[in-house]
Amino acid sequence: MNTLEILAVILAVIVLVKIGVVMVVGPRKWIGFAGPVYKYTKIAMVVVAVLALWMGYYIFRTFTVVEVGAVAFFVVLVMWLNFLAYPAMIGKMKEAALERNVRSAWLSIIIWVAFSVWILWAVFVG
Repeated sequence: MNTLEILAVILAVIVLVKIGVVMVVGPRKWIGFAGPVYKYTKIAMVVVAVLALWMGYYIFRTFTVVEVGAVAFFVVLVMWLNFLAYPAMIGKMKEAALERNVRSAWLSIIIWVAFSVWILWAVFVG
């Protein structure tokens, strides 16, 4: 298996284990497992950012930014389906984001803006 296949297999296993735990054992067990991640958000953000950079290195060596953008659009739509199942929670998240003036999401915002500008540049300029 090459690196991208390994990354895809890791994703598939995590998704299936999570869904299996939630369906068989119950969502409280999964929340109990994932809870510590949300307790140490600054550490989790650093770990996730490092993982994203590492994965991005391999992904962008193989695919163009436009291809990655198309896949990202698909993933965003699938995630949106999940969020739409919990409208009250999304309302609370929107209010929290407005209260904080989205400062807490600065790293994510920078990444999405850079990614979007890179896609537009690739399509229309170069």
